[in-house]
Amino acid sequence: MVLSPAVVRFSPSSRQLAKSISDFSWSLFIEKLEYKAEWYGKKVVKIDRWYS
Repeated sequence: MVLSPAVVRFSPSSRQLAKSISDFSWSLFIEKLEYKAEWYGKKVVKIDRWYS
């Protein structure tokens, strides 16, 4: 499985808060995905968003 970070637009009023929540959510999702991939003997590869 190959993952690339998503580019998300944020509302200008709470840009920092929205970015922090998004970063945390993405990190948590990746952590759980890597755990499940390891459980099933699969591999997760992270690539830079500029190569996707």
